[in-house]
Amino acid sequence: MSGKAPKTMFIDQDAAMVKALSHVMPNTYHRLCTWHIMKNALKHVHGVFRGPGRVKKVLSKFMNEIEEQNEFLMAWNKILDDYDMHENSWMKSIFVIKEKWAYAYVRHEWSAGMNTTQLSESFNASLNDYLKSDLNIA
Repeated sequence: MSGKAPKTMFIDQDAAMVKALSHVMPNTYHRLCTWHIMKNALKHVHGVFRGPGRVKKVLSKFMNEIEEQNEFLMAWNKILDDYDMHENSWMKSIFVIKEKWAYAYVRHEWSAGMNTTQLSESFNASLNDYLKSDLNIA
């Protein structure tokens, strides 16, 4: 990449990876992959959000739709109230890192419209079909 660090990098919630990337690329915005967050949500809070597809419906609003931080906080508190989740450890932990995944907090960071590592892997595969490996696009 011509000696330049990327502006934004998508990662999962692996603590070792977060620490390493923060050290190696301190000026790169480390954003959390929304696909991984959904996968973790299904493990930790699936039973709380009643009904099929409910976890995705509830959380995708925070990941893709809510644009303002105040609106995010009000909607988050409403979800905690509606589902009696104020003491849920996973909800507490994901809230602490909202600046890495919630649209209201990440929308001003450059990401080429991506929000998941799966999309970037797909995008990379598509690019490889059209670009020569020795072409410098930086």
